[in-house]
Amino acid sequence: MKYISPPSNDPFAYGPVISVEDAIVSILNGDYPQGKAMEPLDQHLQKLQEFVQKPETINALTPSQTRMLGQYAAARMQEMMQLMEQQQMLANAAAFQQQQGQGQGGPQGQAAPPNTGPGGNAPVQKNELLDESLPGAGGGANGGKP
Repeated sequence: MKYISPPSNDPFAYGPVISVEDAIVSILNGDYPQGKAMEPLDQHLQKLQEFVQKPETINALTPSQTRMLGQYAAARMQEMMQLMEQQQMLANAAAFQQQQGQGQGGPQGQAAPPNTGPGGNAPVQKNELLDESLPGAGGGANGGKP
């Protein structure tokens, strides 16, 4: 079965999209915010941090609201870490592909076929003789005649 888009392991992928303000209002109402961050995660986390750093905020929150806010912030931080890991893997893959593309020889950037040895000749197996009439086969037994 094929998907239009692959399923996600992110528990927030199929929920509503919420702003930081919506998340804070949910927490103030005693509900854990459900949904995916509307803003880019770094901005979402920055706004959460700004909210928490206000002295009037910390004094106004109940212990359960403080716990819920901490849990929400930790979940978004984990999401941010996963996003950064994915971006790093993509960057590493792109760098690897670019490196592989530069290491290839030949007129079209392709390496010699895997069934050929040096000079384009077929590789010789143990106890196998070379056709001495081929250029570069050496041997000297043919007296220099082709």
